[in-house]
Amino acid sequence: MYGEFMSFSTEMVAADRWRMLYMPIFVVILVLFLLIVSLELRSLWSSAPIYFSTQYVFYQFTPGGTTFWSVVVFIQAVWGLTFIKEACKSRYI
Repeated sequence: MYGEFMSFSTEMVAADRWRMLYMPIFVVILVLFLLIVSLELRSLWSSAPIYFSTQYVFYQFTPGGTTFWSVVVFIQAVWGLTFIKEACKSRYI
């Protein structure tokens, strides 16, 4: 069974050598996209105002109402991952 996969992959690479670039390009785009989404969430979740109370040892965060924007960023992440997948399948990249 593995021999069939190896022969098919050898034929595919031999037919079009530029396809070998799709995998590193896909990985780079995926890593950059995940980095951007993680930085968006980090900046969003750290946007709450900080105050110090004498009752607590540590600084306290007031709820910033970031739930709506977190949901929007997660929808953006799903949408972006779907676009990257379809772009790589359709040879747009």
